[in-house]
Amino acid sequence: MSADSSGRYANHYAEHPLRSESIWQDHQRLQLQEQVNTWNRMMYRYWKLQQQQHLIPYYQNAWRSKEPLKIKKPRRKRFSFNEEQVGILEKAFQMNSFLGEADRRYLANQLGVTHKNVTYWFQNRRMRTISDSQLDIWCMNFRNQIAAKMKRMPSTIMRS
Repeated sequence: MSADSSGRYANHYAEHPLRSESIWQDHQRLQLQEQVNTWNRMMYRYWKLQQQQHLIPYYQNAWRSKEPLKIKKPRRKRFSFNEEQVGILEKAFQMNSFLGEADRRYLANQLGVTHKNVTYWFQNRRMRTISDSQLDIWCMNFRNQIAAKMKRMPSTIMRS
């Protein structure tokens, strides 16, 4: 770019961020910045590698905060009974919906599961019994409401 007679472009190079008094200083500044960037990338990769190998703890922000991240434990696999075990548990539930400690341990040994699994199965089964009975009550009330509405309808609608 050449400066016109008014000198519009005369100060153009002075405003450029890299243009200083000499090209040599610009070159030195660029080399230093490149070295710093390379160093930062290298340190970040090193830090990430250490973090992946669990050599350093996980921090929310490694440069500021020292509070460790909450690392979730892997989820426990869900236990399920097979059909034969469920049949035995159902028979025991029909006899008594609340098992004592000795009965629970005996049943667990017989089924080959832990006594906690038996305890949880009985708790869930009792809750299912309650929710089933509530559902039956709701269905009966619903049927009664429909029957009451049907009685109030005119007979001409009922025939068609």
